[in-house]
Amino acid sequence: LAYSSIGQIGLILLALSINTQAGISAGVLQIINHAASKSILFLVSGYFILMTGSYKYSDYGGIAKKMPVSSFVFVLAALSLVGVPPFLGFFSKLQIVMAAAKTGSAFYIALISLVLLGTIVEGAYFLRIAQVLYFGKAGETESGWLITGKPESVNIEKVGKAPASAVIPVLLMGLVIVFGFLFLSYFNTVTGSVAGEITRALSLASLF
Repeated sequence: LAYSSIGQIGLILLALSINTQAGISAGVLQIINHAASKSILFLVSGYFILMTGSYKYSDYGGIAKKMPVSSFVFVLAALSLVGVPPFLGFFSKLQIVMAAAKTGSAFYIALISLVLLGTIVEGAYFLRIAQVLYFGKAGETESGWLITGKPESVNIEKVGKAPASAVIPVLLMGLVIVFGFLFLSYFNTVTGSVAGEITRALSLASLF
């Protein structure tokens, strides 16, 4: 998850570097999507670690049967982060691609090609995690070192559900990424306003 953040931040910086109102607006929308999606992924991962005692995702085989809500929201966040429609991440990435294409620059076109390639790679490893969560073998699985500091095994059958106080925050953020497209015009108004202020500030700074 931490390494995927590097790619996402790189995408945001790419959008900002286009230095047009459309590019900056798209970058701000991507910041919103990344903040919501990655928060969900890290929080749910923390729930998995807390409930199993293991840091290895390979030890979470079949955990979706025991933690269905957490697992489901995790997958939704991953889909939005990759940029699958109709999640918010699709629209933020689409706007970045369109802003880069409008520049007509071969440099930005090449960078966008790399972004799309990275999206495929990102989708592949998130798909692998989802496969483990839903279709991995339940019960005793081989484990490395658990957070207890001892080499043990994880028994998924003994895993409990995350408490409501933990699930509610990820559900609320999940609503943003799932139904964000319904309020896309509002998001675009806000991000466009932010982009306008940034471009105005940059134009003033160039005078000095």
